[in-house]
Amino acid sequence: MFRTIVLMLFIIWGVKASDDRLPLPRFATLKTDLINLRVGPGENFPITDVYKKKNFPIQIVAEFQDWRKIKDFEETTGWVHKSMLKGKRFCLILKPTFLFKKPLEDSGKKAKIHQHVVAELKGCNQNFCRLVFSDMKMEGWVLKSTLWGV
Repeated sequence: MFRTIVLMLFIIWGVKASDDRLPLPRFATLKTDLINLRVGPGENFPITDVYKKKNFPIQIVAEFQDWRKIKDFEETTGWVHKSMLKGKRFCLILKPTFLFKKPLEDSGKKAKIHQHVVAELKGCNQNFCRLVFSDMKMEGWVLKSTLWGV
């Protein structure tokens, strides 16, 4: 009973109880195509949602032992086991945009990118991020303001 109360206090306060020592919040990526989102940090907590998209970007907002409280671009939150996450960075296109040859809007457009496409994030400067679209075998620069997960 005492352990349950302490665990609930960690959940309510969002206290970091981990030895990872990485700053919060931070971005990460879903490791597989099927990941359960839970109400609390443990397999005994009910599942509230299921993610079905490998490489989907999320934000880690709290930690408790081997569990991570995550948030997605729609502000949905819940807990997943840390083994379901990876540090390789991906981002989500929030609104239709263009893929540019260089980090300049007048550098020439390579392609139109649709909303909710996921791409590998290679790096960013002040206004643009370099992305790789594996499915399309393309890479280029996208306005940072059109992305979530950077």
